[in-house]
Amino acid sequence: MMTYYEELGVSAEASREEIRQAYKRLVRLLHPDRCNDPATRVLAELQMRRLNGILEVVTFQQRAVVVRTLVRVDCALPPSHTTGRAVFRILRLKQAL
Repeated sequence: MMTYYEELGVSAEASREEIRQAYKRLVRLLHPDRCNDPATRVLAELQMRRLNGILEVVTFQQRAVVVRTLVRVDCALPPSHTTGRAVFRILRLKQAL
């Protein structure tokens, strides 16, 4: 069974940009608007739904790693410094996502 990363054609350590490029490449190939035959269009629609789901899972996993890292760092800080730094990190995280 293939992993989602393998289905996208990227490594598990791929950057967000590499994942985005792989997704776009597959969208260009599989998009239903490129299909003239109704049966092929139905298959393309199913593939696009699957591809969109894969992208959602993979990008969620990447965001979760970033959030877990932020939580780990904030928990390691003394309580007096946690609040200010946590807010700063969350703002940076929002900008990155």
